[in-house]
Amino acid sequence: MATSSAFEVVTSYLGNDKLIYYSLTGLLAVIISMIIYIKNKNRDKSEDGLGNKNAGKTSTSLSGKTKGLKIFYASQTGTSQHFAGILENNASQHGVTSEVINLQNYDPEDNLVNETDGQKVCVFIVSSYIDGKPPEKTEWFFKWVEEASNDFRVQKTLLKGLQYAVFGLGNSLYTENYNKVSRNLDVWLSLLSASRVMDRGEGNENVSDSKHGGIEEDFMAWKDDFFKKVLPILQGQTECCQGGTKECNSQQQKDTNEQVLCNFISHSHIKVAQMLIIKLNVWM
Repeated sequence: MATSSAFEVVTSYLGNDKLIYYSLTGLLAVIISMIIYIKNKNRDKSEDGLGNKNAGKTSTSLSGKTKGLKIFYASQTGTSQHFAGILENNASQHGVTSEVINLQNYDPEDNLVNETDGQKVCVFIVSSYIDGKPPEKTEWFFKWVEEASNDFRVQKTLLKGLQYAVFGLGNSLYTENYNKVSRNLDVWLSLLSASRVMDRGEGNENVSDSKHGGIEEDFMAWKDDFFKKVLPILQGQTECCQGGTKECNSQQQKDTNEQVLCNFISHSHIKVAQMLIIKLNVWM
């Protein structure tokens, strides 16, 4: 009924007053913008919801224990390994089970897809070596992930469910190749539908250009932020909005209201939009 009434009003006015036409055209632009905004927002929430759903599963963890991190490192001089050990110790202090893995000894072809079970968060602490290449003996891991992300024969949902964070080590004096390995890895994992739980961190050996005064200081700052963001995931707190708390119920109602508005605009004004487009083509 509302659609028919709106359609008749627009039909009546369009033939008599171009000023009203242009006003309605502006209104249509606003309506279309609202539709695009709300639908994109809902799509993002849907994707986040999927990530949160998988994240909640991390409370069941490695080797049957609760919670879990898998800490992978690629190191040339030992710094990445050192940082992996620091992260492992801090995880233990937070009551989080963790496992440290040298990427030299890890075959991604056989194992990486198994990390998509939602039972852990995978952390990659990786160095960039000469000419922006990975450390020696870890090349296969990065080569495999790169090829998988770019091979049209490989499904781009291959790593869906894998939750990850990346911290890179480099030296900004080598501008073109600075943290190239970690930046590439972050992109490749994302292309394979892995879910980033924390912004990529970068440690800089160039003290004068380091954000926190040194590569270890950079890592420590990132590590603290990492646990603030990841602990709720590991503890299953991101599942709260499946119901229960006042805050969650309020958010659910807000989402519902937005969806109702979107549906109303989409269905009630589709004929109006079509008529305006037809008239615009005639007058042009």
